[in-house]
Amino acid sequence: MIGRAIAVGVIAILLESSGFASGASAAAGAPAPPRGAVKVDVFGIRIGMTEAEARRRLAPLGTRREIENEAAEAAGAESMERELWTLRATDFGFVALGIGEDGRVEAIQAYVRPARRPLRYREIGSLADARKLGYYIFRWVVPEGAGSPGLRVEARGTDPEFLGSYSIVRDQRRPYGLNQ
Repeated sequence: MIGRAIAVGVIAILLESSGFASGASAAAGAPAPPRGAVKVDVFGIRIGMTEAEARRRLAPLGTRREIENEAAEAAGAESMERELWTLRATDFGFVALGIGEDGRVEAIQAYVRPARRPLRYREIGSLADARKLGYYIFRWVVPEGAGSPGLRVEARGTDPEFLGSYSIVRDQRRPYGLNQ
């Protein structure tokens, strides 16, 4: 769990240091999901999907590069391959994926291009179901379901209505529930 958190954090630091704000994946004006429902994909990519399928979905949108995992490896953390996709012609500039040793997606983070407004916080999930962690930081916890893992979905930004980044990771805490 700590290894995954470190990997996602390192991805965020790398991307933020490159001058880009953080982001997600839906058209502006899309309806908000019903109460209790949370958007758990980015460009159709979901936690648990195979790396090959995720690459098939992202390849037409941009180019891929691996990110070195030296800091996490030096700390003795779990091994996770990290990929950064630079996207073309989308509202999102980057998508970062964490790929587990089993070849499946374990973490997803998407970053909005500067000055774009493709997705509202409420389009991720009901704000009443989210835990507010800061001025414009919202977290939803999606319970484990039939054949799907529990997830933690987080949207962040500097705008009160539109997010800058959107991340999805497996939720390692128990018990699961909405406002955690």
